[in-house]
Amino acid sequence: MLSRLALRSAPVARAAHAHAHVSRSLATMAKLTLIGRVAQPEIKADKNGKEYARFGVATDTLGQRNEDGTFPEPITHWHNIVVFQPNAVEQVKRLEKGSVVYIEADFEMKELPAQDGGAPATRVPNIRARIIRTIARSRRAIEESQEHQ
Repeated sequence: MLSRLALRSAPVARAAHAHAHVSRSLATMAKLTLIGRVAQPEIKADKNGKEYARFGVATDTLGQRNEDGTFPEPITHWHNIVVFQPNAVEQVKRLEKGSVVYIEADFEMKELPAQDGGAPATRVPNIRARIIRTIARSRRAIEESQEHQ
């Protein structure tokens, strides 16, 4: 008779066995989930005329609790997002500055070439949104909709 542990771990063992047959190139990925406030989105076109969107998302990090039990002011981090999928670009067009969004994205480091004048090459995060959901509209948008009622 199988032990309870063996019964519980059987799906894990099957998944690990199935994973062993996946090619190495498919076995790794970098995904990122953000929940934050949107900066003003920009809609641009590539050299072929296809639209894409760029915008920033601000997230906050809370520090460690102080000795008196209070928390320090949160630290804001800005993430630059790019969107290429046509339906997602249309959704970004409707986003308003200050709205809270949920984003699932692919993440990779991109090498920027050295600048003239001696600035060295740098690596920056390249975040390509795949899923964008509005969690809360901006305060301004809510106030404007209430004024029109």
